[in-house]
Amino acid sequence: MATGVHRIAPKNRLSALCLCIVVCLVLCPQMLLATTPGSVNEPPLSYTQRLWQMQDGLPEQVVQAFAQNVDRYLWIATTGGLVRFDGERFQTFNRENTPAFSEDNVFCLTVARDHTMWIGMEGGGLIRYRGGAFQRFSTPEGLTSGFVRAIREDNNGQIWVGTDAGLFRLIGERLQRVDDTPGIPSLAVHAIQEDRHGQLWVGGSKLLRVNGDSAKEYVLAGEASQNRVKSIVETGDGTLWIGTVSGLQRMAPGDPAFKPVPQVQGTVRVLRETSDRTLWIGTIGRGLLTYRDGHFARIAAPEPLPSNTVLNLYEDIEGNIWIGTQGGMVRLIRTPVRTVLLPDASDSDAETIYQDTNGDLWVAAVNLFRVHNGKAEAYSFPGISGVRVRNVFRDREAALWIGTEGRGAYRLVGERLTHYSTREGLVNNFVRAFLQGRDGSVWIATDEGVSRWRAQRITNYRVSDGLAYFSTRSLLEDRRGDLWIGTDEGLSRLHQDSFEHDGATKALKNEKIWAIHEDSDGGVWFGTRTGGLYRWRSGVLTHYTTAQGLASNGIYELLEDDKKNLWISGPNGISAVSRNVRRRETRRSVNQPGRSLVPQQQRSGASIDRSTVAAKAGPRRD
Repeated sequence: MATGVHRIAPKNRLSALCLCIVVCLVLCPQMLLATTPGSVNEPPLSYTQRLWQMQDGLPEQVVQAFAQNVDRYLWIATTGGLVRFDGERFQTFNRENTPAFSEDNVFCLTVARDHTMWIGMEGGGLIRYRGGAFQRFSTPEGLTSGFVRAIREDNNGQIWVGTDAGLFRLIGERLQRVDDTPGIPSLAVHAIQEDRHGQLWVGGSKLLRVNGDSAKEYVLAGEASQNRVKSIVETGDGTLWIGTVSGLQRMAPGDPAFKPVPQVQGTVRVLRETSDRTLWIGTIGRGLLTYRDGHFARIAAPEPLPSNTVLNLYEDIEGNIWIGTQGGMVRLIRTPVRTVLLPDASDSDAETIYQDTNGDLWVAAVNLFRVHNGKAEAYSFPGISGVRVRNVFRDREAALWIGTEGRGAYRLVGERLTHYSTREGLVNNFVRAFLQGRDGSVWIATDEGVSRWRAQRITNYRVSDGLAYFSTRSLLEDRRGDLWIGTDEGLSRLHQDSFEHDGATKALKNEKIWAIHEDSDGGVWFGTRTGGLYRWRSGVLTHYTTAQGLASNGIYELLEDDKKNLWISGPNGISAVSRNVRRRETRRSVNQPGRSLVPQQQRSGASIDRSTVAAKAGPRRD
């Protein structure tokens, strides 16, 4: 049966071993939202992010708006021109190459239902993009102000245009001014929003609700100079939110007036509700806030935002969040994972992550950490000091095994600690991995062979006994009871206490075998340091490399979830192999018309069959 190999590129230079284990345990990359003290009862949504700035191809750092058409290109409004982005390359339209542009500063964008894109310029009027051609609307077409701040299409297909000098609507090929009439007072317009009742809210120097040729003015609490409106949105529950130069106000259904929101201060430049019903609040100089289920959370520079001045926010067709700031453009991709920070861990290159039976995580790095209820703390075992812990493993009798670098292994039962080293018969004091067999034996992989602990007795297996190589890396007991041992030069299979050779051991005799996994169909998978992935089943060995879609031919770890997806970590990212498909599928990471703007995200809800997991140390760097 053919397999589908999917590549997932990591965001940061984080150890791919850690990434794979973290994903499968549903732990995590970067937690972006810091909660507002006293207001959030559960962890906020988490995202991975990427930043683009001038050095990445933007004409200027200031990003003011986004739009996406049916061709899936992302259009970006910057102070240096209009940009079309395919996920990899930027194409800029400005006064140097596009006659319709008399200015480069693009302020706002809207895509109408007929796929026409409307472009609001700061000083350059209104531009229409349709059928691959740009057309400018200015004074001859009735637009008396070149500073276009807002564009909105209502439910009837009417295009409304807000400027520094009035509100306009498009009639045919001309713009007709709507305000400065007996029924609608004149105003500078910065925001336009149609509510669920079809009424138009217009904000700027005033806040108006426009109905036909008349309007009702709403006076916001506070001084008039502090209540210039910058943004308006109606959320799914019918609440109207108004962003002003001094903060945020809202009016819920049934309320007679708008009320200030004390949690939000400063100029609110953008308000946007995304498909998950999260309200995003972008401010000038105070970062980005979210509001969900009655609670606020904050995102601020320097991570993930390059600037605390947030000018726009947009949710694309695939649900990814794009943030325009004064310092560049950020893309957020939802992820079920978050970062757990290790205390005093400036140089913690985590080599082993192991989930204990109580849900705690053990992280062996330069120091040992225990993660309990999402919080990491440095940990030391009584009686063990001055030695680096490489790995931790809990056997079925609830004994905790502790593998060290140079001091052998320890077995902790309650408060009783037993030490096993070469003095007690262990083959070597540098422990690489633990595995418990079906008969209760604990196998210990070391830098000079494998030891088997059973009933307080130790039996050793060395190269002289038939082991492929002395430096052992990985262990697996298959469903037949055979023990597979991966080494830095070859593969061994121990059958009834004797080493046997087969097609797999012969073919992999020169490979570094760093990971071994048996799938639910009885196939045994071997991850190698430089040779890719192998599967051994029914006497047939199948080879997978980057040519079949792996992120890398170097493999650190293999884990399988309950949907028969095999997760593979390596130095260049994470690959997912689905054993349920009969044809090869490729996830695309670069957008072209009809393609995705981002790599497909990691799956959530992955689970691990604990009986197949052995605790082992990660990549060795000596």
